[in-house]
Amino acid sequence: LPFVLIILNYILYPVEKIIYEVYKNKAIKRLNKMENIAVIGITGSFGKTSTKMILNDILSVKYKGFCTANSFNTPKGITKTINETESIFNDYFIAEMGARAKGEIKQLCDIVHPKYGIITSVGPAHLDTFKNIDIITKTKCELLESLPNDGVIVLNKDNEYLRKYKPINRVKTLWFSLNDNDADAYASDIKYSDKGSTFTLHIKKKSIQVETTLLGKENIYNIVSASLLANELGMSLKEIQKGISNIKVISHRLELKTSENITIIDDSYNSNPVGSQNAIEVLKLMKGKKVIITPGMVEMGKDEEKLNYEFGRKMANICEKGIIDENKKADIKVFNSFNEAYNDFRKDFAKEKVTVLLENDLPDTYNEN
Repeated sequence: LPFVLIILNYILYPVEKIIYEVYKNKAIKRLNKMENIAVIGITGSFGKTSTKMILNDILSVKYKGFCTANSFNTPKGITKTINETESIFNDYFIAEMGARAKGEIKQLCDIVHPKYGIITSVGPAHLDTFKNIDIITKTKCELLESLPNDGVIVLNKDNEYLRKYKPINRVKTLWFSLNDNDADAYASDIKYSDKGSTFTLHIKKKSIQVETTLLGKENIYNIVSASLLANELGMSLKEIQKGISNIKVISHRLELKTSENITIIDDSYNSNPVGSQNAIEVLKLMKGKKVIITPGMVEMGKDEEKLNYEFGRKMANICEKGIIDENKKADIKVFNSFNEAYNDFRKDFAKEKVTVLLENDLPDTYNEN
């Protein structure tokens, strides 16, 4: 049977490739029919999907457009999105761009030919395939290098890898930050609560007060970067302010839920060192007892054990149920599934007020056994 499957795969692979080429060419032609459309590429180690959805919500205040659905950030996902859009009369198209190997962002750019781009961050994600941070940086910056001469790239000034990167392509570069007041866009006076976030948004020497139901520093980064590009595309700060207030909660990404005496911070979409730290910072803001349910982080390469240990150490500093290290004792329990863990947690906190962070969710292939 395995031999037969190998032969079938060998036979079907070129057929699938031909079919994909047909759909890809159809998508390219369809996108070309959308005259004067602003094509935007978004990539980065973290925050791609959130930034895409935030930018779409902001731009929709003034313009008509569409974006890749969910986490459709591969060639097939992008071509499917373009081919299935109902109208060719659009002002913008946002393509989320993912990669697990060098050259894959360039491949996506060759399909949609973006004029605008946002690189949210560079960090240790998918180290099992990228191997080192230098390759990750160069891969994410394939978006920058693929833009036309009159293109615009938006970069995170607080990210050391992006600051140090020396581009070949001399396109217009705009910087966003939470720490540098000399950036083209930055946030100040940031305040968090269990209702969301408020801050002052500064873009090109102008400022405005904004509020959002989104939580966490990483979401502020995403909002600032999206707002900067929206302003570059012709939106006023008042229009951007309205767009920010309309941003919809993004499922499983620091999504706040309540159930009886329990407040749930659902950050189960995935996890990485930056995202997990951000989630812990949000959990710290909550009153009462705190619990984390997590399978840990994966695809971290040779540093996976070290990064997970550090994650556990941080959990132990704020949680009633966390991890044990040499300096801090906390209650830790191990389960075979999320459902087992959650049901046990519900028994322990049947009546008490408690906040639980759900950090990451893994398929059965990562079972502890």
